[in-house]
Amino acid sequence: MLRKVVTDNRLSRKILKVGFKMKRKMMKKVGVILMAFSILGMLGCNTINDKTAELVRKELNEKYNQEFEVIALGARMGTKDNNTVTSYVQDKNGVVFSVVMDTKGTIKSENYLRRKVGTAAGTVLVDELNKHNMESKVNLHVSGGKEIHDVDIKLHDYIDSHTPDYFVGKLLLKETNQLTHENVKSAYESTYKQLKNTPLQTDVWVIASEDYDKAVTEFQKNPDVSEEWFDDYKVISKFYIDMSNEGLDSDNEEIKGNM
Repeated sequence: MLRKVVTDNRLSRKILKVGFKMKRKMMKKVGVILMAFSILGMLGCNTINDKTAELVRKELNEKYNQEFEVIALGARMGTKDNNTVTSYVQDKNGVVFSVVMDTKGTIKSENYLRRKVGTAAGTVLVDELNKHNMESKVNLHVSGGKEIHDVDIKLHDYIDSHTPDYFVGKLLLKETNQLTHENVKSAYESTYKQLKNTPLQTDVWVIASEDYDKAVTEFQKNPDVSEEWFDDYKVISKFYIDMSNEGLDSDNEEIKGNM
């Protein structure tokens, strides 16, 4: 009786062992199949992305008669009959803007000329801050004003003929002891005058020195970033600076000049 029980136990273990081996082989096969589908899916996505990027480049090249580079493709959005994909595109001078294209290859919207003018205005501000030893990177947009049609229009001509309401955007500022009321006021007042008294509104993030270069590298690839984007970097402080005919305004009391 004892021998029979032992034999039965050995037989049971053998059956379990064989079953385990078979299960493991099946899992491997399933894993291989899933991996194959995953690879095929990735290849399919890459093919779609390449085609989309090429369509975006083609449409923009024909519209503006110059070369563009698609640097990122966003998520597809919409319904079955109205799908669109957003692309981030860069021109030869580093102007980054967004393009929304539908599945038929038609551009539904893009903001190249407004971003081009905004970039030119941002360069003025960055240069003025640099005069006070403040290193920065800004992403400005045009708000209001007439639509732009001339791809070669200069900043001052644009302001004269299109009367924008204001320039608005985000400013990354490297941590520095030069961030004082006097320096900021001087830089913003000079920028305001060069922008022909067009109001300037900026949200400012002061980034720790050790994170600044990395933040700027990613920041300049994006036409816009969210508040959450800054979670990846060490932010020393955050405040706004507005410049208008009423003077400099800020929610930072030291920058505002109240301290």
